Amino acid sequence: MELFPFTGFFPTPGSFEPSTSFFESLREAFPTHFRKEIFFHRPSPGLFIYRIETPKRRHTGLLACTDILSYMDGEINRHELTLSLREETQVDLILKRGASVKPVLLTYANIQALDDILQAFTLENAPFQELKISDEDQLHQFWEITDPALIRLISDLFNEANPRVVIADGHHRSEAQALLYQRFADQGQLDTPFRYLLSAYFPVSELDIWSFNRLVEIPQGVTAGQLIEKLGLFFDLTPSPLEAPRKKGEIIIFGEGFTYLGRWREDLMSRVAHTREIVLDADLLNELIFTDLIGIRDVRNDARIQYVEGIKGIEGLKKGLEKRPGSIGFWLYPVDIDDLMTLSVIGESLPPKSTWFEPRMKNGMIVQVF
Repeated sequence: MELFPFTGFFPTPGSFEPSTSFFESLREAFPTHFRKEIFFHRPSPGLFIYRIETPKRRHTGLLACTDILSYMDGEINRHELTLSLREETQVDLILKRGASVKPVLLTYANIQALDDILQAFTLENAPFQELKISDEDQLHQFWEITDPALIRLISDLFNEANPRVVIADGHHRSEAQALLYQRFADQGQLDTPFRYLLSAYFPVSELDIWSFNRLVEIPQGVTAGQLIEKLGLFFDLTPSPLEAPRKKGEIIIFGEGFTYLGRWREDLMSRVAHTREIVLDADLLNELIFTDLIGIRDVRNDARIQYVEGIKGIEGLKKGLEKRPGSIGFWLYPVDIDDLMTLSVIGESLPPKSTWFEPRMKNGMIVQVF
């Protein structure tokens, strides 16, 4: 799969307040700010090294354009089902903006030679763009690669390694651009700007997967103790401090005045192991606990479930529980990257709200104008 250079547009430092709210607004308000000429573009097409530094760690990846046909032909693997309504929303946004304001986040197994090139380049060259987002304590840095020989070397290294590429974040944006490309292709216009998908390639070593945890309302007429007793049909339960689960198959179950470490019962795991290639905690939780036991049919949209990003840690769960008295919490172990890769290759999707990926890119940090 080839990596294509492109002309990147960037917000001009000093022309705006670099806050989270500003970048969030660019999802829809990009045309207004673009007309104010607060964005500049580099003089030559290139590839770009993108580094995001947070209080937790530093993530470094490569920005390039990807042929949308690679996505449409299945060379880029997916782990999430898309919804047609959200696809059309993304199509409308792309057409309204005339731009893609956030790359699709792609991941792949590390290619050592490519890692070495990117590291050396950042050590030997200063970034041309640095933006500090104070309210999140984040630093975003960009280096540009415009030397044709180096661009070709990077693309060749990636193409020859032929890694398994998986969408971490951006399924609906990818599908929306594929729909736009197909619309023009059906009219005989094959070489349109929608042919090239703005992509951020972060190898697995630069990607963090956090769990998506759940707070669920205890059904009316059922006490917490009664629900815990029923959960004992599915879990071996042990009193525990409120701390992160340590491995797959463990879930911390907690509420007002109680915390248990739950391990799926061995007889249950023996039964389900024959029904699927990869057994995921979130799948079992959705099927056996939320649907069968509690009666929640739509785990994606039911208001009785609140999802809490794993990166928020214990404090995020405690605050969520304070706001939802009478709820029970489920703290999951993050999905393993190998399970994610395997599921994407065999064409299966993760259950809703299974993963929270880091880094999180901001709208408008880099823009592809159509």
